[in-house]
Amino acid sequence: MGANLAWLFIGKVHLSGLHPLRGEAPAPEAFPGVPTLAKLDSIMEGVLRSDSGEIPRLLVAVKGNGRRNTHHANADQGSFTLAARGETLLIDPGYFEGSADCHSLPLPAGADAKAWNPTAPAPLGEAWEEGEVRTMTVDASAAAKKLGMARQRRIVALVGDRAAVLFDDLVPEGGRRRMQTQFQCGFPVEVAAERRAARLKGAKGDLLLTLDAPGIRLDDAPARKFVRDWVYLAKGRTWHPLHGEWECEADVPCVAVLQPVASGAGGEPVSVERVEGRVTVRVGTTTLAFARSAAGVWTLGR
Repeated sequence: MGANLAWLFIGKVHLSGLHPLRGEAPAPEAFPGVPTLAKLDSIMEGVLRSDSGEIPRLLVAVKGNGRRNTHHANADQGSFTLAARGETLLIDPGYFEGSADCHSLPLPAGADAKAWNPTAPAPLGEAWEEGEVRTMTVDASAAAKKLGMARQRRIVALVGDRAAVLFDDLVPEGGRRRMQTQFQCGFPVEVAAERRAARLKGAKGDLLLTLDAPGIRLDDAPARKFVRDWVYLAKGRTWHPLHGEWECEADVPCVAVLQPVASGAGGEPVSVERVEGRVTVRVGTTTLAFARSAAGVWTLGR
């Protein structure tokens, strides 16, 4: 009898034009588009997209670690992947390459990558978008603690389909320490003569990488074999780890600007200006202003 009454109620609701499983708002007449900024708080993973298309012109996926992650724990908190024009240019080599030195994140130079804690929480926060700028911050400090890092945060910002900006807020325990930044490239890489910039040569276009940190120098990026194919070989991807080292201090963040461009083309002008407690990053006509709080934590201003 109860079931019959329930179905009678549902039927009347349908006849009234309402649906029992959602509110009174009418169904959309057309697909509204994919959100350009999204994060899943249960597992702490996020995506920044240049546009709402099914395949955006530029996409960055950010890896944190949340309380709902129960397995497949990789040492990748604070890492990211990047796709442009429908091809993945910066890759995640997959479950079979589990160490922290196989992901696109900073590490203390010479440290044991296996000391990274793959199950430590890494929350995503400070997520917002305004105009063409989208941003979120991942805090991997707990994961990097056993490697001697007091703080390891990464601010990720997207400037439309023109650039992705990484701002690494790093505090080594005990003061200054030599650090290594890592980019896991899915195509061959050409490093510029001054060793502060590189060009990743994709099949549909290139990715220009510009780094700014005191004395930073990029190494060559020869191909590395996968321990086990993780779909990349079938898609024509190779693995080229790109590393750069610099002397890291708490109040001197490392900045990376990544610009997707046509094959062989140049990018927009990039500049990084540093004054006490402030860093200004310019990509073409767009300005990103970062500031350090009284507690020493860096944030991106609106």
